[in-house]
Amino acid sequence: DDDGRNEIPFSEDGNVKLADQGGIEKLATGAKSGQNKNANLWAGRFNGTEPAVYFTQQNNITRVNSSENVTEVYASGNTDIVGGVGDVDPTQDGDELVLSRWGELGYKPVSGSFEKSTSSFSPGDQDSLGQPADFNDDGVARVPIVDGSSDLRLVNLSNGEASDKLENNSNDLKNSPIASLDYDTDGLPEVVYVSDSGKIKYIDGLENSSTGNVKNVTDGNGDPVEVSDTTAGVA
Repeated sequence: DDDGRNEIPFSEDGNVKLADQGGIEKLATGAKSGQNKNANLWAGRFNGTEPAVYFTQQNNITRVNSSENVTEVYASGNTDIVGGVGDVDPTQDGDELVLSRWGELGYKPVSGSFEKSTSSFSPGDQDSLGQPADFNDDGVARVPIVDGSSDLRLVNLSNGEASDKLENNSNDLKNSPIASLDYDTDGLPEVVYVSDSGKIKYIDGLENSSTGNVKNVTDGNGDPVEVSDTTAGVA
């Protein structure tokens, strides 16, 4: 909202809200509930629009800006979750809006209809999706998901291929939202997630390996960061 403060969008009881050091503001209502009865959100720009919070409302993708203006982005009628925006298909102009629809992973280009992934891998739960990102600097954004076998994979939506399991211990992985961010500031994003044991972990080295290296997110003392609610996700 250009007030000089960073905002954090979040959902509570079906309401989309915005928090910063100046307080909390409710932006929209009617957000579709996910596994933990809260909406799955993505914040940013798509197709040249101003910054907004994207969410699922009445099974359609909707966005709301800081002025509380709600706009329908994609009227699919059956959207599960918004994954985010990234260049997942180099043959399209601009970035694409990634989503899960009827349990199928796919994307909405700037112009055109929903494109279903040809991959046999789809999110095992409506929450088990992360933001697309270029993890190995090859120019194509891949989408992290937890599949139906509770394995973490990166899916290339342009060719349908999926990576080997990123987390080899499927018993230590939650079906919950995943983050894609450069946690260790090495110039490339990592996959960050909440483990079944309650530790926040990240997978590094995806530019050199199909599986990467699993590491703990640690505090200032070098101890693993843990969460009390292991159904929670990472944004």
